[in-house]
Formats: sequence, C-alpha cells, structure tokens
Amino acid sequence: MPISVEEYLGTSFEDGDREYIDGELQENNIGEIDHSYALTLIAVWFHKQPGLCPLIAVRTRVSPTRFRVPDLIVVEGAKPGGCVITEPPLLAIESSLLRTV
Repeated sequence: MPISVEEYLGTSFEDGDREYIDGELQENNIGEIDHSYALTLIAVWFHKQPGLCPLIAVRTRVSPTRFRVPDLIVVEGAKPGGCVITEPPLLAIESSLLRTV
C-alpha cells in the first residue's frame, strides 16, 4: 500500500533508512566495513576541500515523489540546514561495490 511523502519524511527506521519512490519504500544496502571505510576516506578528502561539504547517507529529494539516500553526496558551501537535501548536490556517489585498495 503506498504511503504519503509526509508519512515517509516523518518515519525513521531502526535498521537503516529507506528510499521513497512514488509512494513505495525501498530498502538500502547498508554496506560492510570495506564499503564504509572507502566512503569515509572519500568524505574526509572532500571535507578538506574549501567550500565543499560531504554528507553520508542523507535523504535527498530528486523529485516531489522520489527521495534517494545516496552513500555520499557533496554540496557546495556550508552544511545545509533541515533534514532533507532539496537542491541538487554537486556530486552523488552510490555504490555497493566500493572497495579499498
């Protein structure tokens, strides 16, 4: 049964966030240690770049009825306010295949 955007935005999930696609919830792959470590290294690198703000696993509105939770996004400027990214990020990274080398 479809749920509303408002219901989705008002819900938190104990076992990891969900994406919202046209009224339907979709589970996310949380990832494992290598995946998490690779994202951490990427986020730290972007954090050191002036004028950029990396954010890990944050709800990002891609249309009025679609919210994705990318592994990592990078926005220009300071850390955004609110709970959801509503403007297109500079960069979005989504990969269950990230590996450290």
